[in-house]
Amino acid sequence: MLTAANPRASAAVARVPAMTLTLRVTATGRPRQPVDLGIVPPGMVFTRKIMLRNRQRFSVAFRTLRTDCGCIAGVPAKNRVAPGHDVTVHLRLTTPQTSGRRVVDGALQGKSVAGKPVTQLYAFTYRVRQVATLHRRHAGARRSYFV
Repeated sequence: MLTAANPRASAAVARVPAMTLTLRVTATGRPRQPVDLGIVPPGMVFTRKIMLRNRQRFSVAFRTLRTDCGCIAGVPAKNRVAPGHDVTVHLRLTTPQTSGRRVVDGALQGKSVAGKPVTQLYAFTYRVRQVATLHRRHAGARRSYFV
C-alpha cells in the first residue's frame, strides 16, 4: 500500500519520474498556456524575449511575472495591453547544472482598468542539454554540438 506513513512506499514514489503534459491545469481547473523556451546548456544565464497575449476581454496593466522557482524571472515591456494584443516579456533564465526537461509554472499578474486583479497562467518548458566541443583534426576548426 502506498501511503506517506510507509517509508518504503515513499521512497518508491520518489523514484517515479514526474509526468508532464503540454497543457497543464491548476487545481481550480484553469488551464496554463504552454511556452517553450527551447534547448539550453547547463549552468548558464540567458535572456529571452517572448510574446504573451492578453487573453482578457479588457485592457490590462501587467506588472510582474511570478514563477514557482527562481530560475525564471520576467518583466513585461509595456504597461497597458489591449485585449487580444501581445506584450513582450523580457525573461532571465538561469539553467541548472543537471540535464533534463524542466517545467516551471508561472503567472503574469496585473490589474484591469477597473482596478481588479488579473492573472494569466503559463507553463514554461525548457530542456537542459550538455554541449560537447569537438575538435576537427585536419581543418583545425572547433565546433560545439548538442549531445
